[in-house]
Amino acid sequence: MKTKIILLVGFLITLSFCGPRRELITAAPDMPESPKRIYPFILKRNISYQSLTVKNIKIDFSTPNNDSRLYGSLKMIKDSAVLISLRSPLGIEISRLLYTQDSVKMLDRRNKKAYFTNYARLSEIAPLDFNFKMWQAIFSGNIPKNYRKTRMPEPQSIRDSLHNEIYLGTYNAPKDVDYMNFYGWVYKDLARPSYIVFYKDEKNKKYTVEYLKYQKAATHNFPKEVKIVFNQYNQTHKLNLQLNGISLGEYKDIHIDVPSSYKTIYH
Repeated sequence: MKTKIILLVGFLITLSFCGPRRELITAAPDMPESPKRIYPFILKRNISYQSLTVKNIKIDFSTPNNDSRLYGSLKMIKDSAVLISLRSPLGIEISRLLYTQDSVKMLDRRNKKAYFTNYARLSEIAPLDFNFKMWQAIFSGNIPKNYRKTRMPEPQSIRDSLHNEIYLGTYNAPKDVDYMNFYGWVYKDLARPSYIVFYKDEKNKKYTVEYLKYQKAATHNFPKEVKIVFNQYNQTHKLNLQLNGISLGEYKDIHIDVPSSYKTIYH
């Protein structure tokens, strides 16, 4: 069970990366009012990067029966891999996870085991369908590309109080691809996501990503505080992230070396 929790927490970290800070407000010029025009407008303001680093991540994971705190760091190469290191409050590395487009690898430092799995297996312990490219878009604070606009629900029926936000609309995943759909809002002054809901047709296949604060890194607005809420087994789970030390890099490879003394387990 502990292994599943570590996999799930590490997996959910990969989802995250967004939120604005009031003192960083810089007006996005000519933000359109029409939802039809907002999506391409926001896509043009997606951050272009080859690799990205987050040096310090504070993680608060809350379930109805347990509250946990971990710390971590992250490296990500666009369209290639995400490497996450999870540490205890004492600074000792608990696990290291590597996400690629079709697989997940995890080193369990405490028990000296290496786990290899895929996203189909991982979805069995999470109430959502994991897709590397989609999480990559969320993690960078970018809106997913190539989605198809569909009929939109009334914003008031989904989100009652909007602060400096504008409704983005509802979008279906690209054809012939089993991604989750999404709808949401963006901050008018930052032209960055504020509240995004990813979902499948089933009501239990849904999670929300709320971007509470953003921060400046280079000339870009990156997420500072993120709140993720999802349901599993009819219980609400919350993941709160604080992201510090964000920088853009130029490294081209990240990997996990499995020590020879570790037992290898395939799921």
